[in-house]
Amino acid sequence: MAVKLSEMVTRRVELGKGLKAGIDTAAAELAEGFGTFLNPVVAEGETPPDVHYHVVLIGRSVDHEVLKIVQADQGVLGQVHDSDTVSFDIGELADGVGLKLRAVKHTFRGLYGLDSLKRVGLKGEFPRRPLALYDRGRLVQTSLRNPDMGLQPVLDFTGEGGMVITPAVLANRLEPELTSLGHFVDTRFTDNREDAAMRLLRQRAIAEFDENVKALVRIVQGMFRLAGRPDLAARFRSTLRRLRRRLEQEPVDPGTETDPGTVTEPTTP
Repeated sequence: MAVKLSEMVTRRVELGKGLKAGIDTAAAELAEGFGTFLNPVVAEGETPPDVHYHVVLIGRSVDHEVLKIVQADQGVLGQVHDSDTVSFDIGELADGVGLKLRAVKHTFRGLYGLDSLKRVGLKGEFPRRPLALYDRGRLVQTSLRNPDMGLQPVLDFTGEGGMVITPAVLANRLEPELTSLGHFVDTRFTDNREDAAMRLLRQRAIAEFDENVKALVRIVQGMFRLAGRPDLAARFRSTLRRLRRRLEQEPVDPGTETDPGTVTEPTTP
């Protein structure tokens, strides 16, 4: 769907550029003819309107509509890139946390026995989803650091340099990956909100482009007809037909059906 919406933007950019080129090409003739049409209704002492400048502003308005949808599309694509980067980082950190949890589990089981695994959250398989894995890791770390757990070793063991392997020492072995994983999971929640908001902004920009460009085309058509050039007005008729077809046929971005304030749990990268 993201690709389809970018294609929708691309087609509108091409349409807008073609429309602007058509307006620029006919600007002088349109201004002269429409100015002649207005001359009879200009009262004595009034300054005739600068029709050419008015036509120039219509062309600039088309450029402005094109710029808005391009910026909205670039915002979505940039958000997707950032989300992909965060997803990669989350995957790397989740692998690291998983490895460290298994290492801590192995050491803890040897020192404190199988019966103590469940008490500190080390029993069974570890979750694969990053958020659940982070929660499990934080539970294990908090339990290992809690002196009220009353953990008693079944085997006396000291590590390298005579360091005593306490539960707190094992808890510290989960860092820095565990804290970093929590940070990136929080970032993913924020990205989900921003991604939904950016998709909604793009969808609105596309809808506004369709409506505003239709109005601008009708203005130009009307000016040509009043200037005595219905043949030139007919050239813009196909633009309106294309816009109508797109409104009827193009899909709706599913991202706009989600409230940007609603955050879903990050999925495993």
